[in-house]
Amino acid sequence: MFLRKVRSNIDPGMSFRKASDPQKTWVVVDVATTVDGIPHARLSSHGGGQITISTYVLTDAEYWVPVR
Repeated sequence: MFLRKVRSNIDPGMSFRKASDPQKTWVVVDVATTVDGIPHARLSSHGGGQITISTYVLTDAEYWVPVR
C-alpha cells in the first residue's frame, strides 16, 4: 500500500477506543493517504498490535470513540 502524508482532522497522538471493545485504547501513530486518495490512520494499541484504517471510519462514532 503506497502512502502519502496528508493533512487531516485526525492527528498523531490522538487516542480512540473501538465501540465494540472499550477496554483497549489505540493511539494514532501516523496519518497518510493511499494512492486511491483515501486518508488512513495507523494506530498502535497500548497492549501491542497495530492496525491501519480509513480516517472516515475512525471518525464514525458507531465504530470508534475518541478518548478525551
